[in-house]
Amino acid sequence: EEIPTGLAQMRLITSGALRSVCPHVNYYKFLACNIFRVLIGYLFLINVLLVLIQAEDVLTIFYDVLALQFVQQLDDIAFRLARLDVFGRRMQRACTMRWFDQEFEYHKGCAKHKLMLKALYFLNMILFIIAIVVVSTRQMNGYYFCKDITLDVGDGILEDAFVLLNGSFEKWVLVYSYFNGVFIKNGTHAGRPLYKEARKFDRQLYNPEDQDGSMFPVVVPAEIKYCEEMKAWVLTHENIRKSESDDSMCNWLLRSPETDSFNVLDAVGKWDIWVGVLGTTDVSITCNRCAERTDCNLNGECSDDGKCICDNGNGVDYFGEHCEVRLRDECKTIIPEDGNYTMSIEHMNSWSGEVVAKDSDVWDDIWQEYSRPVFSSFDNNERWSLIYSGARWFGMNLTGTDMTSKRWLESVSNYHAFWYRAYATSTTFVSAPTKESSPVGVDWYLISERGDQFGPLGALSPVQRYNQTGRGLFRCAGNMNNKNTSVSARKLSTFDRRLTKILKGHVRS
Repeated sequence: EEIPTGLAQMRLITSGALRSVCPHVNYYKFLACNIFRVLIGYLFLINVLLVLIQAEDVLTIFYDVLALQFVQQLDDIAFRLARLDVFGRRMQRACTMRWFDQEFEYHKGCAKHKLMLKALYFLNMILFIIAIVVVSTRQMNGYYFCKDITLDVGDGILEDAFVLLNGSFEKWVLVYSYFNGVFIKNGTHAGRPLYKEARKFDRQLYNPEDQDGSMFPVVVPAEIKYCEEMKAWVLTHENIRKSESDDSMCNWLLRSPETDSFNVLDAVGKWDIWVGVLGTTDVSITCNRCAERTDCNLNGECSDDGKCICDNGNGVDYFGEHCEVRLRDECKTIIPEDGNYTMSIEHMNSWSGEVVAKDSDVWDDIWQEYSRPVFSSFDNNERWSLIYSGARWFGMNLTGTDMTSKRWLESVSNYHAFWYRAYATSTTFVSAPTKESSPVGVDWYLISERGDQFGPLGALSPVQRYNQTGRGLFRCAGNMNNKNTSVSARKLSTFDRRLTKILKGHVRS
């Protein structure tokens, strides 16, 4: 209504006609009023378009458009109320003066004017339809959703997960935090984005062709998708079941509360988790989109494609999708509170070999898994590494690995704590659950015994001094000269020293 009315008045009422009928009215003010009237009409159409794009049901569209129509006509309502003397005599006189109700002659050229108005109506309709089609197509393709997200699940454990391997089921221990990390949008499902688990090494999608020479089974990524039957978002995996005869809807392992939302970010909070029985756990899902420095925790800058470029230098390096992992230079080498060995971060270019050189822009960096640097020690022909695995650090014996081989590089780049069975096969020590950037200040435990008698993580014996909770095992080597460092080991009695177990499994006296 506003668009054709404004255009009609500007076309029919010329400067001369307005001067002859209403000599006291400024023609330019008259034009400005009609231009603003046309703009209001287009703003209304844009608002209607936004309502149609964002609405999730027809009733929402009806109420929103009704509200827009009411707001648009507030000025007309106010004008009519003023004429009825609701706002005082002065407003009534202003709204009933003669020039507010004048008639102008219908001059020549009106046929062309009618044609122009009809063309404008069709043009507006065509533009409106084009906008709806473009936006709807992009919505169906997931264009407006997060391109990748970060999943953070609690430390729930399913002791008897049925894993399908080579056509038969095996029972494995499933620690849900093994699936923490980045999930990348890979198509759509049920009209919503489908997210596939990314590699823990470089946060790129798993590719079976890159795992041909790996020392471990091919990693099949988990998925986060919307389940129409349950009306919920779920974490699922095609090769993991709750039981051999599991026929539950969408084969879910984690499921959100019931929702119709098209955005998985709306489904954070308490999710149902299967741990042999139905339980609940806190699930955090964040969008890896950078709009300002705070999205990088003030530790980086936003790139043109909306990613965080983490700061490095000035004694600190930052890692992670949001630059949330902080590694100080003095902590790039760590030492236990008691013991004569060190563990340092590894640079992958130090592994050498032709395979590394061909992809130096990726490999010439600090070795990371789950966005945390890996710390390693080489002593007496033994190789030990501290590798983060979603919620805990694992102390792993990797003696005998050939770091220059293609198999090693493919295994490292596709590392997954669950599919590599890292805890069951190579881990001797394990930390307490933590989100810390390094093993410093984290309590550690020796896995002394395993078996059905013990819990899913085995029998755990503390290794920090005095078995103190919160004392931690490792310190930053760069802080050794600090006078405030903990008490020197030489002040301990022989008995106290024997309480401390060193990472390599020896008791030093």
